[in-house]
Amino acid sequence: MKNNTRENYRPKSGQQTKGRASAARQTVSVSQESQPRKSAHRTHRTSEIGLFLLHHQQMMWQSLQRLLKAPIATFMTALMIAVALSLPAMLYLLIENAQTLSSRWDGAPQISLFFELEAPAESVNEVFGQLQQDQRFSKVELITAEQALSEFEQQGGFKGVLQHLSSNPLPATIVLQPKQVDGAYHQQAIAETLKQIKGVEQVQFDTAWIARLNAMLQLGQRAGAMLAGLFALAVILVIANTVRLAIESRREEILVVKLVGATNAYVRRPFLYMGLWFGVLGGLLALVLVHCLIWLLTDPVADLSQLYETHFEIAAMTLDASLLLVLTSGVLGWIGALFTCQRQLRMIEPR
Repeated sequence: MKNNTRENYRPKSGQQTKGRASAARQTVSVSQESQPRKSAHRTHRTSEIGLFLLHHQQMMWQSLQRLLKAPIATFMTALMIAVALSLPAMLYLLIENAQTLSSRWDGAPQISLFFELEAPAESVNEVFGQLQQDQRFSKVELITAEQALSEFEQQGGFKGVLQHLSSNPLPATIVLQPKQVDGAYHQQAIAETLKQIKGVEQVQFDTAWIARLNAMLQLGQRAGAMLAGLFALAVILVIANTVRLAIESRREEILVVKLVGATNAYVRRPFLYMGLWFGVLGGLLALVLVHCLIWLLTDPVADLSQLYETHFEIAAMTLDASLLLVLTSGVLGWIGALFTCQRQLRMIEPR
């Protein structure tokens, strides 16, 4: 019985082994058939991407060649864009230079106490001694009326002229340097206290002009941002109108291309690159205009700085700012062309 059982079992095991081998062969054959399909699909997809990129490259250079074939019209359009971009760029540059000038201030505020012309020297010296004992001030300096007149003669170039005056027109002055000044409210409180001193005619903070300059710079920044937005809209409209005229001039060509199955995305590519090139060329010309304006302002600014006995030069646009200007101009050109293409190509359809 045991032998019969083993004999009966062996054939069944062999049948199972054959079945498993057959299934494995079928799996291998299916996988071998699917591999060429996957490989063909990947190759087809890669070729589609390559053709897509190749067409973009061709359209980019063909658009540039079309613009170069009409150099005068291209230059005039790019110059119009450059003028619109150079104005906010120059305003931005002037604000940056003004901020650099204000940042050179050492930040140590000073208070000047101007006494009345009739104030006796004894009372001035008494006030000077009291302020030296005041813990709110780290430095107290007295400039007498005679010292002020002597400094004015030397610095103003009026030596010998003021000697003919019957009296000294300059008052005695005490210059104070506070240890800490926190905001305009604290400045006003100190000024009100010092005005109560007998014989003091005027109290002046030497940093007041810095505060006014910073307020004006903040206003200029906001005005510059608004101006840049308006001129950016103008650039978009100029490029949009230029691209619209280009589309209308090639209406018949667009109709023929659409008859053979071209989509709007395919048709608009050369016009998008046209807007991009207009923007880039306009940005480059704007850089040239800005540097020309800086060159024209160099000598007047140098003369003005010499009058104030300082050395200040207008800083040109940095490389990052220049690249940002050209890139922004190109993006504006692309947006303007895209806006026009979306509208115009829908109106051009074969009947």
